[in-house]
Amino acid sequence: MTLSTSWPIEPQPESWTARRRNSIRYRLAAWGVGLLAGALAITTFIGSSYTRSQIQRSAAELQSEVASTTARRVESFIIRKLERLEDIGTAMSLNPLGSAGQRMLGLLLLKNDPAFSEVAVLDGAGMEVLKFADSRVFSTADLKSRRQELEFTEAARGRTTLERSLLRPRRNPFSP
Repeated sequence: MTLSTSWPIEPQPESWTARRRNSIRYRLAAWGVGLLAGALAITTFIGSSYTRSQIQRSAAELQSEVASTTARRVESFIIRKLERLEDIGTAMSLNPLGSAGQRMLGLLLLKNDPAFSEVAVLDGAGMEVLKFADSRVFSTADLKSRRQELEFTEAARGRTTLERSLLRPRRNPFSP
């Protein structure tokens, strides 16, 4: 006896993997894995760009905080040094102009405070009476008039000015 069907019979693949690739379950699983991989790639990109922007924002905030803290520290340092300089100036004014007492106070300031590298004592006309530095000795021929300089004119008006300072290399503490 022969069986007959009204529809044509398709030949079945012979291997199991070939049969599986043609199944609807395999196709749906492949689409699901593809969509999951795409969603994972998109969320990874969005998450990394968000994290990068947050790191940049927090770095900017930290730099701002460090800058303001440093500015406050520098300001307090300068205020302390100006007060110290004013105290030395007051002590120097108790001695006669150009005396050994003024010279001793100026040298003590240079010796005990590395923030000061040079001190000059001026008379009312702007002429240097005493001048000494931590690394240089000045003679009377080295003294000059500072009447036209901004620092003298501002000091004569009772104002405080700060002069630009060049950084000097630190000496080795163990060298003579």
